[in-house]
Amino acid sequence: MEKRSEFKTVPTWVVYLFFGIGVVSAGAVRAILFFQEKDPFIAKVIWYVAIIGYMIFFFYRYVISRKRKRIVKKYNLLDKLKNNQIGQEECEALTYVVSSVDKSKENLNYSIIFIFSIVAILVDLLC
Repeated sequence: MEKRSEFKTVPTWVVYLFFGIGVVSAGAVRAILFFQEKDPFIAKVIWYVAIIGYMIFFFYRYVISRKRKRIVKKYNLLDKLKNNQIGQEECEALTYVVSSVDKSKENLNYSIIFIFSIVAILVDLLC
């Protein structure tokens, strides 16, 4: 049975592409500290890379989150789960939502952003 297009997750390479954009943006924001006094022009370029990267990354995350929520509401999944009324279509919808969450690298991305932030603060305080 062919999956409905609304139940298809993005290919793995797309997940890693946006994960990379998020990591580069996170690193760039923190790198601004290191370049702002040494080379203001490079700092400004890095700032644009960071902001544009974040815009792209968070728009992608918004689209994925909106799609998940729309499917949960469209198929009334929470009520059907609570009442044990899961049919084939609802099962496909749940499979999409769960596989999309499982495939996501958002927790790793958030962890890296957190670590970059700590490193940036420590370097700024110690240098």
